[in-house]
Amino acid sequence: MPDSDGDSDLLFARLLAEQGLATPEQIRECLQERARLAAAGANPLPDLGEILVRRNYLTRAQFERVRGVPAVPELPPEVARAAGAKENLLGRYVRVELLGTGGMGEVWKSWDRELRRWVALKLLKHDDPDDLARFRREARIAGGLNHPNIAAIYEVGEAGGRHFIAMQFVEGRTLSTFPRRDRRLLAELVRDSAQAIHAAHEAGVVHRDIKPDNLMVEGTSASRARSARRPRVYVMDFGLAKSTKVDSSLSVSGLVVGTPTYMSPEQARGKIRDLDGRSDVYSLGATLYELLTDRPPFRETDVYELLRKVVDVEPEPVRKANPRVDGDLDTIVMKCLEKDPERRYRTALELADDLTRYLAGESIEAHRPSVAHRLRKFAVRRKAVVAIGATGLLGIAVVAAILLPRWTRKTARRERAERERAEAEKREEARRAAAPHVEEGRKALARLDVLLMRPDWTPEERRVLADRARAEFLRALEKDPRSAEALLGIARTFKMEGKGEQVVEYCTKAIEAVPSFATAYLERALARAERYEDLRHESGKGARPETEPMRRLRDAVEADLAAVRAWSKEPRELRYAEGMLLFAEGEYERAAMRLEAYATDAVTDADGWEWTGHAWLHVRGRELDAERALTQSLKYRPRSAPAHVLRGNARKEKGDPSGAIKDYTEAIRINPPDAAAHNSRGNARAQKGDLIGAIVDYTVAIWIRPRYGHAYGNRGVARPESGDVVGALGDFAQALGIDPGDANVYNERGTARASPRGTGGAARHRDRGRAR
Repeated sequence: MPDSDGDSDLLFARLLAEQGLATPEQIRECLQERARLAAAGANPLPDLGEILVRRNYLTRAQFERVRGVPAVPELPPEVARAAGAKENLLGRYVRVELLGTGGMGEVWKSWDRELRRWVALKLLKHDDPDDLARFRREARIAGGLNHPNIAAIYEVGEAGGRHFIAMQFVEGRTLSTFPRRDRRLLAELVRDSAQAIHAAHEAGVVHRDIKPDNLMVEGTSASRARSARRPRVYVMDFGLAKSTKVDSSLSVSGLVVGTPTYMSPEQARGKIRDLDGRSDVYSLGATLYELLTDRPPFRETDVYELLRKVVDVEPEPVRKANPRVDGDLDTIVMKCLEKDPERRYRTALELADDLTRYLAGESIEAHRPSVAHRLRKFAVRRKAVVAIGATGLLGIAVVAAILLPRWTRKTARRERAERERAEAEKREEARRAAAPHVEEGRKALARLDVLLMRPDWTPEERRVLADRARAEFLRALEKDPRSAEALLGIARTFKMEGKGEQVVEYCTKAIEAVPSFATAYLERALARAERYEDLRHESGKGARPETEPMRRLRDAVEADLAAVRAWSKEPRELRYAEGMLLFAEGEYERAAMRLEAYATDAVTDADGWEWTGHAWLHVRGRELDAERALTQSLKYRPRSAPAHVLRGNARKEKGDPSGAIKDYTEAIRINPPDAAAHNSRGNARAQKGDLIGAIVDYTVAIWIRPRYGHAYGNRGVARPESGDVVGALGDFAQALGIDPGDANVYNERGTARASPRGTGGAARHRDRGRAR
């Protein structure tokens, strides 16, 4: 039991009392003894259980058994059952279910008792020094990688004489058993895997054992039909990974390391020291080949014959094995499977980019091998046939290919290199000319940011500084029309003025200039997410059903955030993107925690705090967290009407209508035509019992936005209480004319009709409301 937490002793005492292992008097006596020892400065301070054992009120076995199961209400029942067996207790972890086993170790689904979460616990089977060295190397390599599609390492340690690695637990299935009907989804999953593998390569790590069994997909493909959330793939098992930054004695030249079915030809030859990222590219291609054709590139029961084929035999084209596969996808896979590493994609990122182009319906970079190249490969494999038939067309083509003047290729390469160098110099000259204006624009933006932290700024002051910053960025664009930094700067000036459409427009231009500009993707995602929330949530937690335009907008947000994850190397930016992606996927509690971690780090980012509060507002019972985060946001943007409305919603939800009314009133003072603020203030006034004031607010909201269905519905609810049932029925009719699917309105109209002044028919409308 942790010594520093008195609540832990109380929880432990309650568990003992519930199980009848100690009397209340014994527990009270031992708690008093512990308090006396603490006052006397005892170090170490024994916990309650130790004192109970010393006084023979509890046996050591009882103490260990009860201590093994923490008294938390959310403890899964399978954990409680597993914790009853002592061999399942490994430090803070409880082994629950064996997930898999191999020659060196075994992996268990386990429960972290301190953080109350599932983990995957990899345990070393034996204490063999070589196995232990590999085990520690895996932990060191994987623990040094940070990517959303690489399973995280939480802890490396030893407990009960067993060495372990605690890893992120992914609930799902590997690609070896994942459904293969949706070929686009399979291409997306391999694309995401390639991006993760590229991150590993950038960190100096080659995986060396990529295969379907080592790519774990969270959730199932069926879940994609039920929700818009795309399954996430995780690269697992870096047990055979090699760091290219050190000369590891564990990688022996001539030793075949990996899984033969998916390994590259150079890997099959045992040239372990020569392996680089292109070997992983081959394995990714072999994996995608199997996913598309339901069989690997080569199949043999004899491992030596299999290795020979990997080295010497060309795989059958994907489309020959499965004619339904698109030609471009076939080309991508076959480029990965080239025998010569020089002819593959140079990096896993190039593979990922080509898959992205394919998925977007754009032209891919890969192309099928030329006739000359295919004939040269054929000649190598069939020298005798070529010699005999040299007078035929095949011989002519082979000779032509072999005698093709090398100087022509060299000249073309040299000319291309010269053109590229000249273009690069021209771009650099333009960048240098634009740089002073970009810097001045940034300074003006910084002054604008400081202005917006004041509670007394005026719209005119904001406009002047925003125009000044924009003018500098526009001067930069005159010098360098493709300056992504200047385009992003203009987008940010519009963001500070609350002009979301222009933010999207200029972020898009910045991305067109530099397709890998992660920050522009993030800013565009934030602007689109804000628009999505405006469309979806009119007031408080009420949400409209998602329409097709809303779904497309959410898809665009998720695509932008995925691009941030793919391109950004900035941890804070990645954390922000992860939080927003979780928000877009409806994982509000996880989103709030991730966004709060970002906002705590980037403490003055008002938007980060606002999105944190917005996420907490979607989580039942976390209104105080929402209020706290939104208060932080308003500390840095005191005149943000949306933040005041959100904080008002949080206060109303936690039963503070007076505080909510203050926030809504401030939002209306800042932005008088804010219909949502008027509607929300009406809700708070109704909650407080001020029905007349509520009706006035709803009416103003309708004046501002004539097709505001929620405002009509809310006014309809308030009117019967003031005796105006006829007016209420009229409001409900208007609300249903705007949104015929609003079940709450049907229920409320049924209630109004059942009132003494109503017109009857309540049961039918209540039933209809429930059905919807």
